[in-house]
Amino acid sequence: MNVALVVSTKNLLRPGHVVEPFEFGAPEGIERVRRALLSAGHRVAEFEADIYLGPSLVVGSPPPDVVFNYAHGFFGLYKSAYVPVVCDMVGIPCTGADALALATCADKITLKDVARRVRMQTPDAHLCSTMSEVREHFSATNAAYMVKPNNFDSCLGVTHNAVCRTFGDIAAQAAELFENGLGPVLVERLVAGREIVFGVFGNGADLELLSPVEISLGDELEIFGNEVRHAISIGVPDVATFHQLGGVHNELAAALAERALRIFRTIGVRDLATVEFILGQDGVPYLLEINAVPDLAPLGKAAPSLLEMSCNASGMQIEDLVHGAVNAAVSRFGGLRESAAHQMQMSFDVAEGVMADG
Repeated sequence: MNVALVVSTKNLLRPGHVVEPFEFGAPEGIERVRRALLSAGHRVAEFEADIYLGPSLVVGSPPPDVVFNYAHGFFGLYKSAYVPVVCDMVGIPCTGADALALATCADKITLKDVARRVRMQTPDAHLCSTMSEVREHFSATNAAYMVKPNNFDSCLGVTHNAVCRTFGDIAAQAAELFENGLGPVLVERLVAGREIVFGVFGNGADLELLSPVEISLGDELEIFGNEVRHAISIGVPDVATFHQLGGVHNELAAALAERALRIFRTIGVRDLATVEFILGQDGVPYLLEINAVPDLAPLGKAAPSLLEMSCNASGMQIEDLVHGAVNAAVSRFGGLRESAAHQMQMSFDVAEGVMADG
């Protein structure tokens, strides 16, 4: 098949922006997906998730049979939903979650609301759109919080400054995020514990939970944020280790797995994703986030992506997941076309009936 690999690589932020462009696709991740697609015999052409994406896909030569979505988009609160919307408009099947599911996963406060409706716990949080709201809700706080952008995933935009223990820290971090156009901000209770990531693959009856990976941070490190990821990428020792879930009672491991599948299905995520929890010191598993466009860039020379770790621990290769996502997208699109044709024929039948009655 002809596969359009849609990515986000351009720096479209305003000149002089002081925040790193942390949502651009890493070349290593893009190349990892490309190699996986080529290994199945597909022809691959790369497209940018910019304002020209729709026309570019339509006039492509040869035109793509399917889009592999590996992009986050650039502008607006729900930029991650951009690619599937464009694909729907131009009539090309697209891998992964649809626009609504992607927007829900990226919007942390909405994801929390949905999770709680299906009896899953997440760290308590408040969404603040202004500094006045920050002062109103947290001026008297004496607890530890995370202050981070509400609409970014994969720990993107989360630095060591996100951990705040005083109102002064909270206010300073929130003000910086607002100043750099990264509001609204989420002020979330900091939960200490063991971070556990599940890869999820497939759909419907074929949905498969991959082996969980536990992230263990080095001494005095509290969050798996930007600085830790950068340190791993340049080979700094003892920053973090990754291993299969251990030291957890089987019943608890099963409970985590059930939660991962439940939220995957509830949100309507498709094909492949990672679901992240933190097992609090109180023994409660808290949902942290869902990455519905999971990163496949290696964390470092000796560490593949979290999804690939989970995949490999399950005895699979990342190529299996990529191939499966492409096949699922094509299969879905055929069903959608049949449904659309059926609905259109019903509309014609109704219209003809109205005209006959008239």
